Amino acid sequence: MKKQNWLLGIVIAGLLLFFVASLHGCDFGGETIPKNRTREQYYFEGTFEPMFKFLEQEKKDFTEIETYSPSLTIIDSNGEMTTYDIFLKLQAGSGKGTYTISKGKYKKDGQEVGVTYTDGKLQYEGELEPPFDEEIFNLLFDRSYFEALEVKETFKSAETELSDIIYKAENQSVLYKKIVEKYNLPSDSKLSVSLSHAYYNRYDALLNFESKQKVIQISTAIYLVKRK
Repeated sequence: MKKQNWLLGIVIAGLLLFFVASLHGCDFGGETIPKNRTREQYYFEGTFEPMFKFLEQEKKDFTEIETYSPSLTIIDSNGEMTTYDIFLKLQAGSGKGTYTISKGKYKKDGQEVGVTYTDGKLQYEGELEPPFDEEIFNLLFDRSYFEALEVKETFKSAETELSDIIYKAENQSVLYKKIVEKYNLPSDSKLSVSLSHAYYNRYDALLNFESKQKVIQISTAIYLVKRK
């Protein structure tokens, strides 16, 4: 009888330990799995680490970036679309490249200047009109923002090197409130965030603010420098 009670005590203690660990998002494999992620979602999200690292930089580091292309698209209730695009291309090792800014659906009015990236700064070889929104160019995401979002779905192609992660729409974050105020979006706007990974060195992030009156899309894409 004592032996049975002893075994029962061990079983109960083990169940309690598992329950407590689950509440704190712990995993017995040595890594912490957040409560709002399945094991599969957690490891899949980890494949986007280069993009998370880039987005959380307040001052963007282009040392390992081959191209960088942020953009802003505004679509009104009549379907009229205005776009602002930047395409920054740098030569690996030299820090020299080109900076192109364009506005409009067909990018006919694009302007290009030479650029040099040294000591963590971009030096332009000319003036650009209109200037691009620096806040969009230096789009900043704290890593905790993504960690707080619920994952809606993930996708990985069996035939190509394309991966996607789509998060559930939200309307409560500081980022959401900031963009809604900046672009005068209505209170019924919803923010959807998604990440994509193509080939081995391209990463994309898309913020889609959608309401009945207006749609705002903020996107950014990076190509990492290819290493032999």
